[in-house]
Amino acid sequence: GAHRLVIDLYPVEGEQELTTGVVAPARDRDIIVAVDAGHGGRDSGAVGAGGVYEKTIVMAMARELRRELDALPGFRTVMTRDGDYYLDLRPRFQIADRAGADMFVSIHANAFRKSSINGAEVYVLSARGASRETAKLLADREGGGEAPGFGPVSLHDVDASVARIMVDLTMDSKRNKSVLLGEAVLGALAGTVKLRKEHLYEKAFQVLRSASLPSILVEVGYLSNPGDLRRLTDRAHQRRVAKAIARGIRDYAYMNAPDGTLVASMVEAGALRYVVKRGDTLSEIASRYRTSTRILRHRNDLPSSDRILVGQILFIPFGKASG
Repeated sequence: GAHRLVIDLYPVEGEQELTTGVVAPARDRDIIVAVDAGHGGRDSGAVGAGGVYEKTIVMAMARELRRELDALPGFRTVMTRDGDYYLDLRPRFQIADRAGADMFVSIHANAFRKSSINGAEVYVLSARGASRETAKLLADREGGGEAPGFGPVSLHDVDASVARIMVDLTMDSKRNKSVLLGEAVLGALAGTVKLRKEHLYEKAFQVLRSASLPSILVEVGYLSNPGDLRRLTDRAHQRRVAKAIARGIRDYAYMNAPDGTLVASMVEAGALRYVVKRGDTLSEIASRYRTSTRILRHRNDLPSSDRILVGQILFIPFGKASG
């Protein structure tokens, strides 16, 4: 039969009882997506013909992805780097953790000695990578080093056996969510770019080793392949890829919205809350959100002229937007 694990946490004898309570999440907060542009500074990453640097390509795509996500109701991004400077691997997901991110998406471009290899790939952390990170977290705890918190509880607040259970459960949950996020992004990319293989890859990438953040790494193509290189240096293609990644992130979030977020409220209410921006038209909004002007007029009591104003709030029957 099914088993349920219950962990009771007690203060260590002689120590002051923990008074930190679980703070209820702010109502209707944004979902925060950490966008990580790989490499940077002295680390140029892969190099394509003509001296095209991976760090430059992925920075451009990361900024496009930021624009796409920040334009979505209920989403906000944080960039791990926003310039051409070096940033080590572990600080990247630590920046995301400190920013309160809900997920972590790292953008890279690949290269291989055989120039015929091409296509995009999506990676999640392998079981080996998860085991290594678990071992590191527990070793850091034993050595008195920095240990992550799990809600109001730090690994330093519990004994070794409970700490291992906490890390194992959290890492398993993170890996399961990472697979769901990866599959959503892979599905969105499938209709936009050529995939090297139509399945997720697993690898022990250090940048994916956050203990709790659902994390994926997207290889947007191969700089060693002439066709991929030509496309990856094209701004329109960069924008298309960024839009596809954003669609995948959005689709995952709609199905796994954290409590207290605007997206969770929209899912519950069955409607998106959209603020009209300069240049918007009712027909364009209807097309983007796969509905009709008639439905938007009816839902928002709009006049038949379809006139809308900048700053006006529209409620859009909930569904998957076309991006």
